[in-house]
Amino acid sequence: MTDASTGQTLESAQVFIDALNMGALSNNSGRFLLLNVPVGTHELKVQLIGYEDAVQTVTVSANQTTTVNIEMTATALQLQEIVVTGVAGETPRVKLPFTVEKVDFEEMPVPQPSAEALIAGKVPGARVVRGSGKPGDGASILLRGPTSITGSQAPLIIVDGVITDNRLADIDALDVESIEIVKGAAAASLYGSRAQNGVVQITTRRGSNLRTDQARVTVRNEYGIQQLGNKIGLSKAHPYKIENGSYVDQDGNPIPFGPGVVLENGDPDITFQDNEFLGPTFDQIDRFFDPGDQFSNYVAVEGKTGTTNYRASLSNTREQGIVDGHDGFHRRNFRLNLDHTVSDNLDVSLNTFYATSKQDDSDAGTFFALTFMGANADLLATDEDGTLKIQPDPLSLEDNPIYLIRNQSFTDRNNRFMGSIFIRYSPLSWFEVEGNYSLDRAEFRQNNIIPKGFKQIDAAPSLGTLTQSSNISNDINASITASINKTFGDLTTRTRIRWLVEDQHSEGFSASGQDLAATDVPVLNNVVGDKQVTSFTQDIISEGFFFITALDYQGKYVGDVLVRRDGSSLFGPDERWQTYFRGSVAYRMAQESWWPFDFIDEFKVRYSYGTAGGRPQFAAQYETFSVSGGQITPVTLGNKALKPELSTEQELGAEFVLWNKIAGGVTYATSTVEDQLLQVPLPGFAGFQSQWRNAGELESTTWEAYLETSLIERPDLGWSTRINFDRTRQKITKLNVPPFRNGFFWVRAGEPLGAMYG
Repeated sequence: MTDASTGQTLESAQVFIDALNMGALSNNSGRFLLLNVPVGTHELKVQLIGYEDAVQTVTVSANQTTTVNIEMTATALQLQEIVVTGVAGETPRVKLPFTVEKVDFEEMPVPQPSAEALIAGKVPGARVVRGSGKPGDGASILLRGPTSITGSQAPLIIVDGVITDNRLADIDALDVESIEIVKGAAAASLYGSRAQNGVVQITTRRGSNLRTDQARVTVRNEYGIQQLGNKIGLSKAHPYKIENGSYVDQDGNPIPFGPGVVLENGDPDITFQDNEFLGPTFDQIDRFFDPGDQFSNYVAVEGKTGTTNYRASLSNTREQGIVDGHDGFHRRNFRLNLDHTVSDNLDVSLNTFYATSKQDDSDAGTFFALTFMGANADLLATDEDGTLKIQPDPLSLEDNPIYLIRNQSFTDRNNRFMGSIFIRYSPLSWFEVEGNYSLDRAEFRQNNIIPKGFKQIDAAPSLGTLTQSSNISNDINASITASINKTFGDLTTRTRIRWLVEDQHSEGFSASGQDLAATDVPVLNNVVGDKQVTSFTQDIISEGFFFITALDYQGKYVGDVLVRRDGSSLFGPDERWQTYFRGSVAYRMAQESWWPFDFIDEFKVRYSYGTAGGRPQFAAQYETFSVSGGQITPVTLGNKALKPELSTEQELGAEFVLWNKIAGGVTYATSTVEDQLLQVPLPGFAGFQSQWRNAGELESTTWEAYLETSLIERPDLGWSTRINFDRTRQKITKLNVPPFRNGFFWVRAGEPLGAMYG
């Protein structure tokens, strides 16, 4: 039993001969067996949720075994798609006892600039937020709301088996085959102390879905422009007094617009901004917002032979800045994925990726500053030396943002390599051993220049500033996994045992100085003033073991049990090792013979209970000091007794399919995150300013729901739609430190997380 388009084997398909009242279910290898079928010709019917019914005529001869190969055509609902994240082995989505969302390439007809944007709006409980409109900036992903009061909310990212802390903005969306999202500890326990924020696993395309001896070349060129979503209305009036066609001071004397002008009524409480400016006015947003061009070039070559499938791609992406003078973002990528069957029981997979990018990181707060410029301010007006004025609006304390953009230089360069190799050996049909080695190396260089003679409001021109920095991260993870998949009558079991090690090394330096001897010489030995140099090196070693087994009885009763033991050098000796676990069950009631509702093809209830952890910053367990001017000052008191933040989650849900056309589901999840990692101020006699401690608790409740259907299913046209809903509410239930501010937010026991007070 296979999928007609992908060749994927299909399990739990109902195979029956109506006339003989005989039937069976396909197993996890897609095979089925009907015994003692009478000699003759029979009509064999096959039904599977998410697929069109299949009918095939079969002729049975005396004393012979008849082999039947059936290909089934999937509907748009994709209910039998295979999930691999957080589970014991490849599992159809319809049999999951917890929530794992999946977005396939077929569901992404409109390419996005980068991989993280592919899940925006497609998954309940997943928020993708781009922090700025700056070309090349990546987006942040938040799953089911924050889990830490002050720590990182980023989920664990895995790309083709590579566990990475680096950004997704480097990955071209056209290379992505599927993205799987695990949102809470009840599902993410498999990933231990890094999983309390959820898991996002990305699989890239590799030519495996092609027919044997098929090759394909894809060439795509895309061009576009960027525009403001909404017009920003700016005032073109002012509140200042005008007499006889001139601005006046408090004595009624005519003066130029600038310091000394007085309000129309003298009192700001009774003065309106309704006087027209004298002379020309400008809409600063319309004038300087240049949408800029963006384009991409993409070429991919893929193919499949009897023992090998491959895919190679090249891409070039350019996104210009939205303000004249901003150089924007330029990225070039190369990817090569290869699978090869060495023998009947030995497979090798190779994944390689390289990206290089350049980004103009100028951040002069351009649009913010433009809104503080009066409508009569000409931002392109020049001084006698021919350069732009630094203060074109004499009543504004904001620098001319156009001058800043055109005269400062902030350039970021990134080079990144990711690679992984998988070797799978299957000495028995039910037993497999897999070895994996993965590497993610990223190099980041920054060069910031404020040139000699740079203008400043109310100060002499700058003598010039130069900052150069470089950071390198080298993350390695390796694992050995044993998988056992056995069937005992109506019981199918999937079991995995894994050992995993991670080695994260990073190092970097930053050097800066003021007072440049010569202009246009961006090297540190051009600095004649003071220089400041900082550097760092850090290594994090982690090790883990897990055991997971999943049980499936008659395709109706599903459950799994997981235990994971994690160790990390981020904790002191007494708290270095932690244990996480999960238990899950699901009941597919509509598969029972007594199920009375023919129009409800699937009705599943599920429950999962699990734990996951969150890790502290690298230096949290150590004493830290600052060194300045030859003096050493204690800063942070170390804490070897730190424990990971512990997230405990319960997830209850139900899913249904109506008329094999409409699918929906609802999930209710509650979680408690204990041992919140907080930086606590210390009294003066402690000798240090602060210490990291486990000092709080956060509780949350989440409702999620979705409804999807296929409106049109034709060979030449498909139209499907999905509605998502989610709501998360959180409260700080314990805080073992005095209330404090965290940026704009007030942190206090009994308050919702993110409470703001004006």
